Amino acid sequence: MNNRTNEIIACTALTEGTYCGAELHKGKTYGPVNLPLCTLHAAQHFTFYTQTYRNNVLGELEKAGTVSHTPGLTYVIELPNSRIKIGTTRDAGTLVTRWKSISREYQAEGHEGFIEPLAVLEGGASLEASLHNRFRHLRIDDEFGEQFRAEPELTDYALAEGIPAHLNDAVTAYEQWRDQRRSKRKLSKALEAAFTWNA
Repeated sequence: MNNRTNEIIACTALTEGTYCGAELHKGKTYGPVNLPLCTLHAAQHFTFYTQTYRNNVLGELEKAGTVSHTPGLTYVIELPNSRIKIGTTRDAGTLVTRWKSISREYQAEGHEGFIEPLAVLEGGASLEASLHNRFRHLRIDDEFGEQFRAEPELTDYALAEGIPAHLNDAVTAYEQWRDQRRSKRKLSKALEAAFTWNA
């Protein structure tokens, strides 16, 4: 909504010479010139921006051997929609919190499953950007969440990297939470089915 005139603004992206006109993503505008964009075009803008101005630069610096990655952890997980996410977090404590949060977000969208950890690497946002650059040809650019196709090139890389032994406690904490949530959901469904059957 335009604050000055209270009129609704639609997506202004051009598709084959025609304005998109779809509803704005979260009612926001994007980029340095505040473009009104729908979810699809905002996701594509975000992908272009991160690949052009962040990931490519870090990828080139890494090739040249001039990058010492920022502190933190970079994780590779399989999402409930069978895609891959490469993300970053500060430390083992926030890693578990982040994984729980992502699982809840997908369940709120109607997905039944949970995320599955594939790898955790030492290095924060700079390593994440480097991996985004390395696997950019697998990126799905029509959705937010920095998702990648689960191709063997990426999944094999993640499984080969694995999860360091000193992070086993964090993975175990997530898996215990996941298993408890699964049990509660099964019980809830069973009770609901029994109640419906008895009604």
